[in-house]
Amino acid sequence: MSGDCVQYEGALVEIDCSVLGIYRGVIDRIDERDQSVAIRNPSKDGKKLVHPEVVIAAADIANIRFVNKLSGSPVLKERSSPSCGGRSPLKTPRLDKDGQRVQRQRTISNSFSTSRARRDKECFGGASDEVSLQEDFDFEKNLELFNKEKVFAEINRAHAGENVIRLTDCNVRKEKKYRHDENVIANSDKVVRRDDQKRHNIVLFNVDSGSKVPAVARSTRDAILSEAIRRGLSIDCLREATARNICSLILQQNNRNTVVFVVSPEKVSAPLNISLCGTTAARQLAGGKVPNIYVMTTRSVTAEDAAFRTELELAELAGVQVVDASHPPTSAVDIVVGCSLHPYLDQCGKRAWTTVLLVDPPFYSPNLANIVLFPLLPLLSSVPTEKDAKCKMYIGDLAVPAKLYKSKAEVDAEGLYPQDGFIARIKRA
Repeated sequence: MSGDCVQYEGALVEIDCSVLGIYRGVIDRIDERDQSVAIRNPSKDGKKLVHPEVVIAAADIANIRFVNKLSGSPVLKERSSPSCGGRSPLKTPRLDKDGQRVQRQRTISNSFSTSRARRDKECFGGASDEVSLQEDFDFEKNLELFNKEKVFAEINRAHAGENVIRLTDCNVRKEKKYRHDENVIANSDKVVRRDDQKRHNIVLFNVDSGSKVPAVARSTRDAILSEAIRRGLSIDCLREATARNICSLILQQNNRNTVVFVVSPEKVSAPLNISLCGTTAARQLAGGKVPNIYVMTTRSVTAEDAAFRTELELAELAGVQVVDASHPPTSAVDIVVGCSLHPYLDQCGKRAWTTVLLVDPPFYSPNLANIVLFPLLPLLSSVPTEKDAKCKMYIGDLAVPAKLYKSKAEVDAEGLYPQDGFIARIKRA
């Protein structure tokens, strides 16, 4: 090293490396052979570097400014290093006073490195503060700056009075209180919405689960039941299944101390005799499920009504009281089940404490029933109107094979009924 270069050691300088930035530090040495200058305690663009020393190639230096009283600049001759093939080494090892190796950072001194550095700066911006990256981030201190209760209070005030559903609303579990005689596990309701599509005589209702509940003509439903009977499903099985659905609805009601079934011993040509199903339901409820059960016939039972007489005798053996329509029960009635239309139903409908349950009514009676049960599928002629909001509609599962729905009514029966019961509630949108 010549004497001209030695005189600049210890000088505080700022070295402008164009796109590589401005380096500031104390000149440690000048290497004429490598055409480089090494500075200690370096900083780049005003930010202190973690490396104790930086070696800068002469090809990357655009300008040098001396900060202290020294003036002038060293003349660095262009000379390539034989070990690097014309390129300056990226890092040069150096031993400190204790003989330890010091890591140095050296800039690349060729046109390729300069253009690459320019592209990197345009793409990613300036270099990050390496000193700040070495420090541990204080998470607890920053979390204290965020007052969660205050922020949520401001959000609630901003949306006060609005019908807004937030994620936190779904996490609030509202407990329901049950009576001592009320079922804790109840059948889940299925919401049904009307669909304007019509195929033949079928009106479809959309269920939230994706299934369809069709309202059909009576002839269509009878065709499904007749085909089921032809394939081996007996009429007695259909009657027992319908009676089971009636019992399920009654047992869901809170007040069921006294239940009256209104039936008619008339013969019907349809696959289902609803009055006979009601008598069977009264027999199934007997035995302690309901304290007082009455079967009220609209006329006297004759010898020609053999099947009806047999079912009435079984009901009486189970503890059911059989009365005539001319002498209805005098005690307060909680539920009246209309398996046949009779003026007694209108009388009970005017009482606020009596629940009127109609089973498969032949037509819709405005503001008469509180509950309507349709075996298998609802009927177009009997579906309550949208104005009759107090009336609840249910459909009952009769264990009819799903393929018969498809073949006779073009209806997909999958998912019509709940998995934990035999009746499903249907609602209007």
